[in-house]
Amino acid sequence: MPETQTSTPRRSLVPSPFKLVSVEKTEMPQDGAGQTWYSYVLDNGRSQIRGKHCGSLKAVTAYATQYATELNARAVNGHSTWSPRGRKPAAAKTA
Repeated sequence: MPETQTSTPRRSLVPSPFKLVSVEKTEMPQDGAGQTWYSYVLDNGRSQIRGKHCGSLKAVTAYATQYATELNARAVNGHSTWSPRGRKPAAAKTA
């Protein structure tokens, strides 16, 4: 009888890219000043990002698509502009 190997599924080192999955008209926030607002959802299979933006449907769709592109670029580069990976400066010693 031949031997068989079973393997456990491995997670990919490169996360799935975020994609725009929906854009829907939503209620204006209290400080929206009479503008049209839309909510959008970005999804990568493991997590979702929900946001709101004012403007036309076309403008909000373009904004959310650009946002997804920027998130994906950060993931590929392995760092975030919001969370620097450099060393923190040593605290100054007082005498």
